Amino acid sequence: MGLRTGVAAAIRRGIVFEKFSNAVIKATPAFPGRSIWYNKDSWGGYRVISRKAIEHLKGAIFLKDLEAQSDHEAISKMLDLLRSHPEVCNFEMFAADVFDRQQTDPPLFPGGVAFPHARTDGVMTLVMAVATCRKPIQFGDISVRLIFLVGVPKRAGGDYLELISFLARQIRRDRAMERLTGAEDMPGFIARFVDPA
Repeated sequence: MGLRTGVAAAIRRGIVFEKFSNAVIKATPAFPGRSIWYNKDSWGGYRVISRKAIEHLKGAIFLKDLEAQSDHEAISKMLDLLRSHPEVCNFEMFAADVFDRQQTDPPLFPGGVAFPHARTDGVMTLVMAVATCRKPIQFGDISVRLIFLVGVPKRAGGDYLELISFLARQIRRDRAMERLTGAEDMPGFIARFVDPA
């Protein structure tokens, strides 16, 4: 079924479509429920964007133009953003688990993206902070301009894997770094994140 046919059928079922750009569409049921986001792929078709991942991004704390002299300082500043988060039940444990994970196997994505994270009992649900860096910060041998810091409960392995997969897919797109680091706030970041234009 093509998008146009699918949209017509969805409208008959009471689903409201909002066009956010030439590449992003949001579908919201008329009855209570979660919206479904679609974006246009490189072949001109549309595919579903991870709903959970978008919800996690909406709940993230955004920091524009983070400045730090080291990866440790950058992570510390981002952890401080989450210190009083209502879903962080043990900040010291959360921070220690993030730094332990960073020392054993620092997660870095190609193109200058760092993903410090931990599966930890220090948080009750997934929490996240996102930072852009005007001046690159060295994480080992990699110059980083975009950082996603995530804490996830040990029991929430599925959400964790879905989020990582979603982030990895999106940042591999052409000009992703240029688009994302130009965001002014989290709504703008999300719009740039799901829109390949």
